[in-house]
Amino acid sequence: MASLYQRGEVWWAKYRSGPGQPVVRVSTGCTTKREAKTWLDIRAGKIAAGEPVPVRLDSIAYDELRKDLDAAYQVKGIRSLVDAQRRMAYLDAAFKGWRAINITESSIDAYVAKRKTEKVPGTERLVAPATINRELAQLRRMLRLAYRRRKLAHVPAVTMLPESQPRQGFVEQEAFDAIVKHLEPAQAVAATIAFETAWRIRSEVLTLEWSRLDLEEGCIRLDGAHSKNGQARTAYLSPAATRLLVEQRERVVALGRQLGRVFAEVFVHTAKGPLQGQRQREFNKAWRSACRRAGYTGTLLHDLRRSGVRAMVRAGVPESVAQRISGHATAAVFRRYDITSDQDLRDARDRRAQFGHNQTAKVVSLNREVANK
Repeated sequence: MASLYQRGEVWWAKYRSGPGQPVVRVSTGCTTKREAKTWLDIRAGKIAAGEPVPVRLDSIAYDELRKDLDAAYQVKGIRSLVDAQRRMAYLDAAFKGWRAINITESSIDAYVAKRKTEKVPGTERLVAPATINRELAQLRRMLRLAYRRRKLAHVPAVTMLPESQPRQGFVEQEAFDAIVKHLEPAQAVAATIAFETAWRIRSEVLTLEWSRLDLEEGCIRLDGAHSKNGQARTAYLSPAATRLLVEQRERVVALGRQLGRVFAEVFVHTAKGPLQGQRQREFNKAWRSACRRAGYTGTLLHDLRRSGVRAMVRAGVPESVAQRISGHATAAVFRRYDITSDQDLRDARDRRAQFGHNQTAKVVSLNREVANK
């Protein structure tokens, strides 16, 4: 005869797997009796059907689930593995060594409450709800994987925090021109490409190689291995941006002669120092300094991606084409990057005043004239 009993906040089950079999005591991992009863009913059904069931769920640790998730990521070959590992580090600090069945709604809520009081390393800012949500998403993914592999009896509910509206920042042409004047030439080229194509600076622009550029056509290509969504993309640059790339090639070729090397990368450190000849991976600090000197403090490098999307839409580029250039996976995310400014709203007012009601009135009048004939 099967029965349930409680240890702390978790319900445990006691049953026999068959006539004459020893009594099995195992944690259900559930914190409510109703969930525990459902768990026990499912288990009883599997026993009756002769299916194998694990009896030592209480011995499985968080560390095992963590290894399973890492292995799944490796198999899938996700490009954001570094980001995933960074987020998992906070979960490791909180749950390493725990039994998996003890990761309940209450313990997850306690984790969230603690994270909300912590500060971003090196700053005085509290950790943002969006950051905590990305960590919770990792935890939920790990728990669901464990459930599918029958290492958890059920998946505890993970409640996400409300997030603020996505950043609305973008850069107008005048501001962009003022900012890039204070960047190094190579950095200015990278920023210009991002501004025109809405490509991601770190993973898509700064990883460009000369073999993927056609300077005669002003064309740059991104293969699937370097694209976040895994799809190859092509973009055509303006003559001004193409000229900047030609000048960048001259600088890189000159450095290659000096060092006796041939560089496949477009963006390498050309200045003397320990980084000379290495690929340029980011220039966030230089960008912030340039923005401050140009009088546009607070403008982010990622604002260039929003600006590129916005500029293409305002120029009349079909949304499907612009989305293919920028590499947004869905139309919903693409539209989130299409920021509306006050000037856009004023333009809408002027167009409505010029065409809106007048055009409607003319159509109504014309229809009446036709009906009267």
